[in-house]
Amino acid sequence: MISFSLSKIVDYVAILVPLSAFGGVLIAYLTLREIRKGRQKAYEPKLFFSDMTFWLQKNANGTPCILKSDSRKSNGSCSDPFFSMDIHNIGLGAANTILIKWVYDQREIIKKFEELGNQTRLLRTMNEGYFHYIFGDEPVQTYGFKISSTEDSKEEISFLTANQSTKTKTPDALSNYLTFIPYLELINQNNPMRIHLNIDDFKVLCTYFDIGGKKYNQTINLSIQVYVYSKEFLEKNYGIGTITFRK
Repeated sequence: MISFSLSKIVDYVAILVPLSAFGGVLIAYLTLREIRKGRQKAYEPKLFFSDMTFWLQKNANGTPCILKSDSRKSNGSCSDPFFSMDIHNIGLGAANTILIKWVYDQREIIKKFEELGNQTRLLRTMNEGYFHYIFGDEPVQTYGFKISSTEDSKEEISFLTANQSTKTKTPDALSNYLTFIPYLELINQNNPMRIHLNIDDFKVLCTYFDIGGKKYNQTINLSIQVYVYSKEFLEKNYGIGTITFRK
C-alpha cells in the first residue's frame, strides 16, 4: 500500500505549479512568434524578371545594332525601339525604393570587342570603352557606341505593390553586346550558315525595402542563348535569342 505524507504532497505541488506556469508561458511565446512570422510574411516583397525572347536586326545602313522584343521589322535607328524587360513583385507586400544594378566585367567585355575588332577589321577602338563600327565603301562611315561601367547601369523604381509589374530598360552595355558581338563572331568565322553563342557575362543586383523598413538583397543571373545567321530571315532579322533569369 502506497501512502503519501502531507508534506510530500505539498512538495510535489510546489514543483508542478512553476512547471505548468512555465509551460503556459512557452506556449504563449511560440504562438506569438508564429503570428509575428505570419505578419512578416505579409510584408515580404519578392522581385521576379520574366524570361524573354529577342530578335536582332540591322538598321538601314547595315549596322547590326537593333535589339527588339518583337520579330516585326523595325524602321527605327539603333536606339529605337525602346527595348525593355518586365519586372514583377510576386511577394505579398510592397517593395519600396528599388535599386536595379546591372553587373558585368567591363574590362573583359571591352577586351572581347577589341579582339573581334582586330580580327574582323570592322571595329575601331577609340578611348577605353568607346568603339566605332565601320561600314560603307567610299567614304567610310562609322557608328559609335560605348560599353559603360556598371556605375552607369543603374535604375531606381519608387515602389511596386504586391502583384504589380513594370518595365526596366536594358543597359546600353547589354544591348551593344547582344547585337555586335554575335554578328562580329559570325563574320570572324567566315559567315557560316548559323552560329550559337552562350552568354553568361551579366547579372542583376536588386536592393529594396518592405513596408517595415527591412532591406532585401537579391541577385539574379542571366543565361543568354543567341543564334545568328549569315542570311536574314523573317522580317529582315539576322538573329534570335532568349534571356533566362535564374537565382
